[in-house]
Amino acid sequence: MNKILFLAVSLFLLSNCTITLRPRIDVSVIDVTDSLEKQILGEFKIIESNYLYIDEPSSKVETDGSKVDTDFYKAMKERIYFSDIIDDYKIKRLVGEGADGLLRVIESEIFIKDSLLLEEVTEIVDIDNRARKTIVEYIAEKNKEQNNIDFYWNTFHKISVKRSPTGTLFEEEGVWKEK
Repeated sequence: MNKILFLAVSLFLLSNCTITLRPRIDVSVIDVTDSLEKQILGEFKIIESNYLYIDEPSSKVETDGSKVDTDFYKAMKERIYFSDIIDDYKIKRLVGEGADGLLRVIESEIFIKDSLLLEEVTEIVDIDNRARKTIVEYIAEKNKEQNNIDFYWNTFHKISVKRSPTGTLFEEEGVWKEK
């Protein structure tokens, strides 16, 4: 009888207990330069592998839900959506990173043979360039440095070249080079 009573009491106690398991979280602290890169690329919160990275943008970059904020986040989504396609175009040397921070369509014989491909590439490059303009102008404005916009474009160019696949083209001092 004692065993049955002990089992009943144990089951009652266990049914009212809550076990909380906490996952192991590694926190990555980044410096100001990396923070600017993350702002430009929109990687404030990303999950990679088994780690949760929470990169806090500077206090100057806050959202108030305005149309400007909405446009910024829409631009970020467009860049993410088209990133694989653009990388493919870069690998095929159909586009390259211009020195001004914008994508450029590279003249190619493929376009002579396939005008629809040229239209497609041009359309996607235009979408990405509009998104880039929105992002750079937004960050400069939020950091109250619109008069220093060239710094943001230069940084954007460097980051874009750095993140481009090996063998792709980028412009430096008016000359196209291979990464």
